[in-house]
Amino acid sequence: MRLEEQSTQSSSSTNNNNEQQQLSLSYALEFDQVQFNSVHQLFGMASIKAPLYESEERKSRAPLDLICVIDKSGSMEGTKIELVKQTLSFVIDQLKNEDRISLIEFDNDVNTLINLTNMNEFGKEKAKKSVDGIKVGTTTNISGAILQAFDVLRNRNNPSSVSSIILFTDGLPTKGITDSNKIKLMVEKFMNSYITNNSTSFFTLGFGNEHNANLLTTISQIGGGLYYYIEKEDKIGEAFIDILGGLVSVVAQQIVLKFKVKHDNVKFKGIINSGYNPQVMIEGKEVHLRLGDLYSEEERDIIFQLELGNEQGGIEKQELLDLTLEYFNVIATELEKKEETVIVCRSESTRNLNGLGFHKEIDKQRNRITSADAISKARELADQNKLTEARNVLEEAIEKIQKSRSSEDTFCQGLIKDLKDCLVEMRSEESYHTVGNKVLNTHWCSAVQQRSNTRSTNYENSHKKALKAKMVHFNVSK
Repeated sequence: MRLEEQSTQSSSSTNNNNEQQQLSLSYALEFDQVQFNSVHQLFGMASIKAPLYESEERKSRAPLDLICVIDKSGSMEGTKIELVKQTLSFVIDQLKNEDRISLIEFDNDVNTLINLTNMNEFGKEKAKKSVDGIKVGTTTNISGAILQAFDVLRNRNNPSSVSSIILFTDGLPTKGITDSNKIKLMVEKFMNSYITNNSTSFFTLGFGNEHNANLLTTISQIGGGLYYYIEKEDKIGEAFIDILGGLVSVVAQQIVLKFKVKHDNVKFKGIINSGYNPQVMIEGKEVHLRLGDLYSEEERDIIFQLELGNEQGGIEKQELLDLTLEYFNVIATELEKKEETVIVCRSESTRNLNGLGFHKEIDKQRNRITSADAISKARELADQNKLTEARNVLEEAIEKIQKSRSSEDTFCQGLIKDLKDCLVEMRSEESYHTVGNKVLNTHWCSAVQQRSNTRSTNYENSHKKALKAKMVHFNVSK
């Protein structure tokens, strides 16, 4: 269904509770009418939106398997390790009886404090005792800790429908596999083979200025999670809670969006979104895109490009493309499918009938992609010590968004704010390599995945906000 029609169409199904728990699929085109007697490059947008899902005291949500992997190397001594322990205690309190948690600590060695344990009263007491017993050690065996987390996943009995690994570290790998590319390949190999029949996300949290942000970002992207940069100790709890707020609101998993051309005179030119790896089934005709999990209220907006061929005459409703959305509904615990056909009018002129002369939602998402692409390019240049060129890329992106027709929208203002945040930390090579690189990675992840983190809240949902409010109360009462 077209975005403009969505609110009207959805009103007819408000009495159907099952439909209210489903994802919605809609599309938009930059032009409603396209000239028939010329070749035209047409941009469109497929939009997937998750419903607001509120369960009574979270009792009916899907159970969660959570594996927390905690760095206890020597550099974690003092306030850092104590705040991590306090946060883990709070996280444990938020889990319901059917949830399970595993705690893995690592320094030179890797130790599983508790295997996956149900968070009933006894389980919570056991988990909190394990957390209290964490003591700082020596070096940083990140690869060994990740492998141990993979073993916990692989050896589960009755896996929960939602599962996640959270890796917290403040340093570089100094024991085990220390080469970043080898660690990346190790994670990639496991996740690619495991995710085929399971849905598991991988989040990474890097504290301070000594960790490898590029590596942690890569791990999180392979695992369908996010990288969080924690600059100060008082942000440790907020980062963990932001992750948990998403995990307890998962409504859909294993999402696949399929694009299939319907007309011989139409070519599928590609997906524009930065960060996606579409699978081309038939060149120019069919593409599949895997999108991972979706939280309550989240959206995914995918910009695509079509080439429309020359026609002999006007066509009132030319069918261009079939959109098929397939996913596992976590709330209903069943596989579901949504389908839409993309239609355009071929007439004597190309125009948009909304009176604006452009499509605002498409323009906003183009700005998001502009922002993500600029951050990625700037990071690549700055990593090569080409700081002036990197800053120019970000400044050009800011100017482009400011000149766009949707520039005054709150969302676009947020994108500009994030780009300026990146620029602030690129004053010098020292500033970039200590802080700036981490900031750029954080904002890139958020823009690509349309998902909030502690630095960018453009996409924050109500579950994350509620848990953060509880965390504030928890800290005050300590």
